[in-house]
Amino acid sequence: MKDTLFDLINSLTRSEKRYFKLFASRHTIGEENNYVTLFNYIEKQSNYSEDSIFQKFSGENFLNNFSITKKRLYNNILSALDSFHLGNSEEAQLLRQIHAAEILIGKSLHEQAKKIILSVEKQAIKREYSLIIQKIFRLKNNYYREFGMDQNELKNLHVNYSKLEDLQSNELVYLQLSKALSMLKIDPEHFAELPSCQLICTTENQLLFNHIELLKATKQSHFSNAEIYYNINKQLFLEHLDLTINYFGLQMEMYRNGFNNALAQGKLNDATSILSEITLAEGGNEHHRANCVMHREISEIDLAIYELNYDRLAQLVVANKQLNSTNQGNTLVHVQNELILKIAIAHLFLNKNNEGLLIINHYLQHNDQDYDAEMTSIALVLDCVFHFELKHHDYLKYAVKNTTRYLKSRNQYNNVNKSVLSLLLKLPNTNKIDQEELYQEYYNKLANLKDAHPLLVINFNRYLTHKLKQLHHSEAQKIN
Repeated sequence: MKDTLFDLINSLTRSEKRYFKLFASRHTIGEENNYVTLFNYIEKQSNYSEDSIFQKFSGENFLNNFSITKKRLYNNILSALDSFHLGNSEEAQLLRQIHAAEILIGKSLHEQAKKIILSVEKQAIKREYSLIIQKIFRLKNNYYREFGMDQNELKNLHVNYSKLEDLQSNELVYLQLSKALSMLKIDPEHFAELPSCQLICTTENQLLFNHIELLKATKQSHFSNAEIYYNINKQLFLEHLDLTINYFGLQMEMYRNGFNNALAQGKLNDATSILSEITLAEGGNEHHRANCVMHREISEIDLAIYELNYDRLAQLVVANKQLNSTNQGNTLVHVQNELILKIAIAHLFLNKNNEGLLIINHYLQHNDQDYDAEMTSIALVLDCVFHFELKHHDYLKYAVKNTTRYLKSRNQYNNVNKSVLSLLLKLPNTNKIDQEELYQEYYNKLANLKDAHPLLVINFNRYLTHKLKQLHHSEAQKIN
């Protein structure tokens, strides 16, 4: 008589049998130790006989539901084999190290994680462990900024990974999508061709595909399309909790895009609702919670800027000085840098221009300008704005020239930055009437821009509104 349990027991080596009995004694209690008794009896049978088992153990409780007892014994043997071979398999040991690296990443110990990953990568390539190589690719791709990889290294990572011969079709789709997403972040004008919708089979690939479409729709100010992809991915995160663990950064980026698009359309209730959702997404680990708090604070500042709520801005500046020092080391570098720049922008609206310029100077001195070209570009443009506010007109021309050169070299000379720098060169030495006309002219120009990041437009347009309010306030004081 053929029996799967009998066949499995007879396939075991002497070492595996010994390990199972030790494993069972440690992991079962009470009546469940009958598994070892049953195992020993079946092991001694030359041919499987269920009748013989019932005669031998007549009256034993485990015979009452014998099919369940057999299934549990079978699963226990498999668990023991998994544990036994985990310690002996080189590939399994490398997988354990990958898991250790993931734990370190969760604790923001990126340098330690990177050392482990590079060590494992060498061995995985040498032994041609494709599963481990795929895991390493995903970690390096998702955390390339934290691992200090520049744009060329990221491109080489995708090229080398695509050379693997035994990639499954879903993995190839994942590669194509992750490459498109990475390139889009490096170059906002870069819209790579995406796989056909029919090839998007896994939840993970669907999430990436939707997120790319969300970013594209946002960039093109197609807010209705962006809202569709936002809602689809929001539902995916609700239905698949593992996505929040593996794609927490993407989830925060999704919320921020939804928030920014709501502000761009003047939908303050929607924006406030998304702020609440960001707050509720603080689960996971300490690393996730710290980053979630910073994402929320960035959005809080953006909301206060949109509303020109100066009292709220002042409160947020004070609160975030403490927050930045408290979360030091627990947050992703680019999230922390974004919050620093937002605090500098808040100083601009609060007319604390010397303090704002100090923040920008510190940022530019302590950050690699090639690490995040978009952040550096915003910092350099803000540097020019602060020099204008402080009436450093002679230096302003030099600053605008250098900033323009940098923006062009890093493909960041977009219509928003170009318009702001052009305005700054025109404003000095103009009277208040001309200034008011220029502010209104460039406000309209920015408002009508297509293919521009909505939040950049909002921030600078609110700055122009702020300047117009200052001019009107000054004129009202003269009249009084």
